[in-house]
Amino acid sequence: MDFKLATLLIALALILGVVGGYAVAPESEIKVVTLPGETVVNETIIEVEVADTSLLLDQAVSDFLNEVADENDLRRCDGDKYSITEISQEDVDNEYDVSIDGEDYTVEFEIELRYKESDLRSCYEDYRVSAEYEEDEDVVITVD
Repeated sequence: MDFKLATLLIALALILGVVGGYAVAPESEIKVVTLPGETVVNETIIEVEVADTSLLLDQAVSDFLNEVADENDLRRCDGDKYSITEISQEDVDNEYDVSIDGEDYTVEFEIELRYKESDLRSCYEDYRVSAEYEEDEDVVITVD
């Protein structure tokens, strides 16, 4: 009888260990044990909440358009000079980069401007823009 009881207790402990280990183990982590000659697969899925950076992009686009209004060189297209009222934002690329370092951050994006003088002609120009924001400093716009 003692042998059967010991076997039953060992089986019960094994089942509790498996169920307890499953309940405690993180759901997003997968580990595979590798035997000689087999491929190693280690995958860890980590979910990280990220702030909505589209607001940073909107601010950077606005600051760039202010720079266009202030800079004569950015108001030229195909050698012709346009007034700020003849320049409009045509398209902003959906892919943009935001680098954050404490309170400072940089937004890099591509934008297409449309230069239009009445109904006679239109000119389009693409820009790669970097907007650097530092705490207590004015924005620095760099255009490629």
